[in-house]
Amino acid sequence: LTPQRSTWAAHGSSTPMKSPMVPASPFVLCEGGGCVFGFHLRKADGVDLGLDLEETAGVGAGSALRVAGIHPDGAAAAWNRQCVSGPAAGKEIKEGDKIVMVNQLSEDATQMLTECREQRLLKFTIVRGELDCPLPVGWGGPVDRSA
Repeated sequence: LTPQRSTWAAHGSSTPMKSPMVPASPFVLCEGGGCVFGFHLRKADGVDLGLDLEETAGVGAGSALRVAGIHPDGAAAAWNRQCVSGPAAGKEIKEGDKIVMVNQLSEDATQMLTECREQRLLKFTIVRGELDCPLPVGWGGPVDRSA
């Protein structure tokens, strides 16, 4: 096999071609295997979120909403169907996930639950697994200012 010349050399250009912009990863991965990610979900008229949620310990001293179940006819299940491929791939909601922020509300599970019930447009921050790294600034929970 003959090695291929670089793309810019093959086209007679003296400068490399610009590569397409690659979007930032939708996840923050921690060394211990946990991750945190966010997404927006819009509920259709007359459609519930479709999640069974339980209050649980959040990040730091706050509380979170743990996903205990997903209803097949709810907005969350519709979101999950969109997460098979494309930009939302890997962002499906799974049982055991912790919702740590809803529409800029964090650390108070009661307020987050009310927001889920009352608002049609929801911006979620989700923690999956054990979070052994600080959340990015603005992603919910206490901010680690030591870094």
